[in-house]
Amino acid sequence: MGQLETGAIVFFRLADGVGGGVLSQPGKKAVTVATASDATCRVALEDLLWVSGRSPSVERGLEHVREVLRKVAELDLRTVWELLLEDGGEPLTLEDIAALSGGTEPVWLDAVSIAVNQPGGLFKRKGNRWIPLPRKVVEERDLQDRRTAERRAAMDAVLEEVRSALGGSMSLPALSPQSSAMIESIRRLALDALPNSAATRLLGELFPSDTRPYPELAFWLMVKLGVWDEHEDLNFHRFEIRQEFPPEVIEEAARTSTQVPGLVASRNDISSFFAVAIDDDDTVEVDDAAALEETPAGYRLHVLISDVASAIPRGSGLDREALARGSTVYHPARKIPMLPPDLSGSALSLHQGARRLVVDHVFSVDRELNVFDFEVVPAAATVHRRLTYDAADELLATGGGQEGRLLKILWEIALRMLRRRNLQGAVQFYPPEIRLKVSGGKVEIGKIDNYSPSRRMVAELMVACGAAVGGMFADKGIPAIYRCQPRPDEDLNWTEENARDPLYIRDAVRKLKRADISVTPDIHAALGLKAYSQVTSPLRRYGDLLMQRQLHSVLVSGVPAYGQGELLDLMSRADQASQLVRKLSDDAMRYWTLVALKELAGTRVRAIVLSADRNRAEVLLPDFATTTRYFPRQVLAEGASVALEVVNAAPRADTLVLRD
Repeated sequence: MGQLETGAIVFFRLADGVGGGVLSQPGKKAVTVATASDATCRVALEDLLWVSGRSPSVERGLEHVREVLRKVAELDLRTVWELLLEDGGEPLTLEDIAALSGGTEPVWLDAVSIAVNQPGGLFKRKGNRWIPLPRKVVEERDLQDRRTAERRAAMDAVLEEVRSALGGSMSLPALSPQSSAMIESIRRLALDALPNSAATRLLGELFPSDTRPYPELAFWLMVKLGVWDEHEDLNFHRFEIRQEFPPEVIEEAARTSTQVPGLVASRNDISSFFAVAIDDDDTVEVDDAAALEETPAGYRLHVLISDVASAIPRGSGLDREALARGSTVYHPARKIPMLPPDLSGSALSLHQGARRLVVDHVFSVDRELNVFDFEVVPAAATVHRRLTYDAADELLATGGGQEGRLLKILWEIALRMLRRRNLQGAVQFYPPEIRLKVSGGKVEIGKIDNYSPSRRMVAELMVACGAAVGGMFADKGIPAIYRCQPRPDEDLNWTEENARDPLYIRDAVRKLKRADISVTPDIHAALGLKAYSQVTSPLRRYGDLLMQRQLHSVLVSGVPAYGQGELLDLMSRADQASQLVRKLSDDAMRYWTLVALKELAGTRVRAIVLSADRNRAEVLLPDFATTTRYFPRQVLAEGASVALEVVNAAPRADTLVLRD
């Protein structure tokens, strides 16, 4: 290779072939070249293939370059290579190879020099001479080149089909198997965020100037193709959440719903006791209600729970489907019941005015409103009045009518139960909570007051049932699943006032130890209970259905439906499914909250400072029940209330930018 000086004729690698020109400015790592296309470019030294010598002028040098490049395009060294292999592969000079290929003039010599120096050439250097590569090496390389060309052709075909699909001239079902497989790899990339070379190469070809991460690009391609909506919740796909019921399960639910009236008719009817059910206004799965019976000693409190276990046999198709789902999915954009609507929203739901199967949890209460006895009885009952929490709170405040009197007594009983648990170490928290409803991509935000009397009353009655049934299981040695939680290592200093303080709630929750399930009765520290089993939501949680079936079997036959090992296995499977559902719901709440905040960009929102240092603060947005971090421009005190501007919210990236 000649010297790199001004005026030298140089040839260099390009992405799609060979270029050439006259060197106009040398450099240590790269040179500046006037090219044959009348342009100027910088060429790295490592990309230089050949230096031909010095030209007396740029014009003559470029003319020589053009001639050489034409010869390179025409040059066929494969015949020379074959000939030399047959002659024993003796080393030759460049001049010899040029002569064998058709000429010895400078243009031919430069063309041959470029050809043998290119990657993928047929010769290798040996000192100042060149020898032909072995046939096996060339054939293997040719094979690789063919495979590369085939892959490139296949990619081009896929690109053409995908672009046609994006343009609407081809439907997804009409795509070739290769293109369909590529779309699936891109779908997996969006879901798993694990790039694969084929998917990233296609995305790079489709969106060459887009700098977004590949998983995000993959998501938006699926949106553009019409596979997903722009608000698609990918957790449904990641967790394989069951969204539709199989036809055979739907059919079984329809048959079961027709059998429920016969089961109701065979039960002791306690509909003479005035019963109320309190839920949110859009609740369909009503699985609990309460009634009060006055006695000479005081009252009998009836907590009525929908008897799902009697209608759904163990091991049936409905039972297996409920186990696989784990629980009802409460999602801002949709609700997916654990059981088909024929049962969960109709035949087994405690609708106003309808006689239903119930498990009656009966608490004997004295005149001072202290509980002194408990029993469980299968029954049939009618909910006489369905109330929303707001309506129940209004009745508690005014005390009007039969409902008002009933609710006041229930509230006083619940308060006694709650205070007794508080003496045993129980703690409750009443953090800001919101309800999100999504329709057409628009978010409606409603606030929930967990400290309202009606919500606290219902919650306490449900806890009382779980404590009473858990205690009964423990006392009689019946195999059961208990919810347990060890005591914290330090006193939480709980008060009702603290229970609504965001700073206290954050610190106390951090001090609490992890709750878990066990087949051995043990304390639940936060509830202040010695034994606790969840039994009050059998329409919505499989674990509750499982324990209700165990309870019902003991009540009817005296024999548990499940042994300890089987019970633990089923509960573990249900809990795993329920954890995915909770993750789905929590992530969806966060996503749609950010969607709502994105609409408020440029406005200010109220925030409570949870922690702060010089560079960073963690804040709670109580009107949105979400926490985030931001970088303050002032010193902030914990607990302070500040107004922060929403700069931007990116729901898909889970980011929120605030400033003071």
